[in-house]
Amino acid sequence: MSKSTAGIRLFGTEAIGGRCQTVQSKRRIIMQYLCLIYSADNAAPKSGTPEFGALMQGYMAFTEEMKTTGKLVSADQLQPVATATTVTTENGKVEVTDGPFAETTETLGGYYLLDCSSLDDAIEQSAKIPTAAHGRIEIRPVVVWDN
Repeated sequence: MSKSTAGIRLFGTEAIGGRCQTVQSKRRIIMQYLCLIYSADNAAPKSGTPEFGALMQGYMAFTEEMKTTGKLVSADQLQPVATATTVTTENGKVEVTDGPFAETTETLGGYYLLDCSSLDDAIEQSAKIPTAAHGRIEIRPVVVWDN
């Protein structure tokens, strides 16, 4: 069980009278940041080139570092933007459109969800994401809701 209060998540449970209660002494501050990875389709090294191999090695090293330091919550690469589907509702009617919501030169290619001690820590970690060298990393704090 976990409970969030103003950016603080409490961890640990203790059985008291048949009920579980949060143990206050196991408190730690959790700040989750979603690091959104954007780049133009032609900006990244092409698959099969030595530069692409170096990019993938960079991602493997970054992911391993985030796992080792306990910062990694989750991470995934997205399918190409051509596979996107946009859903809206208007007057109770569902409208589905193939493709992304916005036409842009940069597309969202993946993300890392990280536990960081502060925005400065999130910036420091995001700067290590290999695509930062030829694209952009957008950092967004995550709202942590009570369970």
